[in-house]
Amino acid sequence: MELSCFTERPDWIAGFVDGEGCFTLEIRRRKQCTYKIESRLTFSVAQHERSKHILYDLQKYFACGHVIQDKNMFLYRVRNREDLRRVILPFFKKHPLLTNKKHDFDTFCTIFDRMSNGEHLNASGLMNIVQLGYTMNAGGANRKYTLQAQLKQIEQAKRYS
Repeated sequence: MELSCFTERPDWIAGFVDGEGCFTLEIRRRKQCTYKIESRLTFSVAQHERSKHILYDLQKYFACGHVIQDKNMFLYRVRNREDLRRVILPFFKKHPLLTNKKHDFDTFCTIFDRMSNGEHLNASGLMNIVQLGYTMNAGGANRKYTLQAQLKQIEQAKRYS
């Protein structure tokens, strides 16, 4: 399968991601984790099933990640830290975003660096990372738990570890 003419142009990809993509720190409550919270960086692009071919083109272009279906939406998603480090971060540093999403990407990079240094493995580092994560994507307005509830969870788990 040939790449669409769109994905052969890196600046088009950056513009497309500016409109349709997302750089996220996913935070899930997990009893198995030391501080009862798991944090994971995710780059994703969503499209209705009518345009899912673009997501497969992105997957082929970047040579990493997965396309998954969620109801009538499709997501191209990269979570693997090595793929983020090797492919996604360098691409968007070379082809910068132009909208508000640039802040999310810059924060994503900061969190990536902190996690690479193991800061998410101690309570204070995890709290700082979670606080940064809540500044992304309109301040985490659609998150299940508030920032204060997440920090309280970490603090409580810290007392018992």
